[in-house]
Amino acid sequence: MLKYLPHLIELRSRLIRCVIAYAVILISLFPFTQQIFHYISKYLLRMAPTKLIATGVTSTFMVPLKLILMVSIILIMPYILYQAWTFVAPGLYKKEKKSVLPLLTCSCILFYLGITFAYFIICPLALTFFA
Repeated sequence: MLKYLPHLIELRSRLIRCVIAYAVILISLFPFTQQIFHYISKYLLRMAPTKLIATGVTSTFMVPLKLILMVSIILIMPYILYQAWTFVAPGLYKKEKKSVLPLLTCSCILFYLGITFAYFIICPLALTFFA
């Protein structure tokens, strides 16, 4: 067990860095919660045949808050992948390390393309189907 302790300490420090960065992004976006919600929902409201309604007492507060939580994860994802890379990199061979940069770049690009596809294609179709 003791031989794995330095790796666990390193993993803990990487996770703490990710949580701190996530908290910083979340706190910095919190004052703009309503603006971000209106900006993101503006396109979807044009596509939806009905208007948004609050179905619960806390819906008007919780929905924008959940949105900010997700937007923070989306913005911090490249940093999380970088922290995962710096944790794994010392155990890889040089050949494996060379192949990771294109993989990491493609992963980030495909992640954001998937979000864009879901927002512009899937969400309008789902809204019209469920309405």
